Amino acid sequence: MGRTRRTTGEGRRSTATENHGRGEDLSFRDAVEPFIRACPGPAPAAKALRLVAYQAIRGIPGLEPEDSAHSKPSKNHDGGKSSPIRTLKDAASAVFYTADHLTKQARRYGYCILLAIRWVTFLQGYALHEQGASQTLIARRLGFSDASSWSRFVKNLTGKTPTQLPRLQLSDWAIEARRRVFFGPDR
Repeated sequence: MGRTRRTTGEGRRSTATENHGRGEDLSFRDAVEPFIRACPGPAPAAKALRLVAYQAIRGIPGLEPEDSAHSKPSKNHDGGKSSPIRTLKDAASAVFYTADHLTKQARRYGYCILLAIRWVTFLQGYALHEQGASQTLIARRLGFSDASSWSRFVKNLTGKTPTQLPRLQLSDWAIEARRRVFFGPDR
């Protein structure tokens, strides 16, 4: 119902969903939205997770700061004066709740919002990596103090350093994020 169909080179028709995982790149929003929707819960928890996921990050198509070429120098991501929202405390404060409140609400729905926020940060970093950003630039744009902090963050989350990660599409990492947030790392 609402899926766009297109004709492939061999004359057969295919849907966009059939092409997932076969070299067709999805936008950051399209790749991450299924993960965001999989994290149910009350409005404040959903709002906090969306705020973290869709905040402006220079270098990720679709999340670029608006009018970045014509605006004043950014205080975010490259200037070091303020950092993107990547902690539960910052996300909770942005939606006017406490971190404890969001944690309890999410737990009632079967997931850990702290882990979901960490996976969103990882997905943002992976999107930057897909755009050709170095580990140092990824760390800076996501508010980490240096590349080694980013590397430790990724290793603690995935069990591998950024350079050891398998080359998957962003949407595949979003599926992995959903699996890990709901079922843990060993399932």
